[in-house]
Amino acid sequence: MPFHQGDVPGQRFAATTVGQRKEIAEDIAGELTSVDQVRVRQNGIRSSQNFHLDSQPIDRVNMWKVDIQFKSSVKGPLKGMTVGQVWVSPSTPNDAIALVELKFAINQSVADGHIWIWVPG
Repeated sequence: MPFHQGDVPGQRFAATTVGQRKEIAEDIAGELTSVDQVRVRQNGIRSSQNFHLDSQPIDRVNMWKVDIQFKSSVKGPLKGMTVGQVWVSPSTPNDAIALVELKFAINQSVADGHIWIWVPG
């Protein structure tokens, strides 16, 4: 699998509940239809009741950083906090297999608090 768990947990990632992870799996990751959707500089590519998915380039490493965050409308200290992150390479194929792996990496990052990174094979 080209996506690999990063060595250390993401900094200041908020923990999620089982229900929140289900919401992200169904309404955020589950609604992605191509890898190319996350290779753009855009906020709110996908959103759910409590979360949204943003993407922006990380020029120094030639990757796209995909963040899953609590929406700014969420009240309290979780407002805007990141809960998961995946780095997607420009060389990541835009095919069905890579899409399944991207969805898996998003769900794993939200569950384990690590950044997941595309490592070409």
